[in-house]
Amino acid sequence: MLRVLHLAAVDEAGLLLLINDRGRRPGADGWVLPRCALTVPASSRQLVDALVRRTGGLTVLRYGTLVGHRWAGPPPGPREQHHVHLVRVRRDAAVPDLSARWVALGELPNGGFWGELTRFGGGYLQGWLPDGTIRLEWGDTPPSP
Repeated sequence: MLRVLHLAAVDEAGLLLLINDRGRRPGADGWVLPRCALTVPASSRQLVDALVRRTGGLTVLRYGTLVGHRWAGPPPGPREQHHVHLVRVRRDAAVPDLSARWVALGELPNGGFWGELTRFGGGYLQGWLPDGTIRLEWGDTPPSP
């Protein structure tokens, strides 16, 4: 089973960090949330911290208390589990990787993964989603916006 952690890093202006995954992995499709495989024995918090460090130029201000969760791939296909962790960050310096950009949630496409992320992130930032785990629904694997 594939388990993936997606980092939804939101800065003080409410902008979301995306990285350009094209060319980094076979089949990569462009702008995505920073992500990594969820592995044991690392905790989700350790992996979030590792992604923040790997991105560079960021300081975590607050870890979100809400986690988006999605199961995918009904039998007989492969199972996937996706976790989206919201983190409020401060940009200490320009993200050193030029293949990164910051976008407003409202600039993301309305459907699929990005529509779910917009509702999830907006609900958290506006305070109308409760703490805990929330189920996310989108079609295929997360596409680029």
